[in-house]
Amino acid sequence: MDGTYVVPRRTDTVRGAAGLVQLVSVGARGCGAWSSDAWRIPVCGVVSVGALDVASRGLRPSNRLRYTWLAAGARAGLGYRWTRVGVFAAAELLVPLNRAEVLVGDTAAFSSSVVAGRGLAGIEIFFATDSA
Repeated sequence: MDGTYVVPRRTDTVRGAAGLVQLVSVGARGCGAWSSDAWRIPVCGVVSVGALDVASRGLRPSNRLRYTWLAAGARAGLGYRWTRVGVFAAAELLVPLNRAEVLVGDTAAFSSSVVAGRGLAGIEIFFATDSA
């Protein structure tokens, strides 16, 4: 499980109007891994669900649109473990199953990407004494 918050970013300006877009989501993964005593290579299927919020700037009256964010994808990584501490790096690609698009007149001011990606790196702490 994970949670994601993407800080608001400004959309393109179209006819003097723009917007602020932000995303809040939760995700779940189902993983399998190849591992040795210290190394681990996890490969996962990923599902993410949340809300995409677009607030207009420069329009009178202002407008706020909310879209459901639903995406599926894959994640692959590499991890190394010492006794109870490890490090990992992973890459994740998601494909939105419902793409949001905001129009000003007939011109798109914002549309969801065809593919979303992120890189992750961190430290893991293992509470059990068996190998990962």
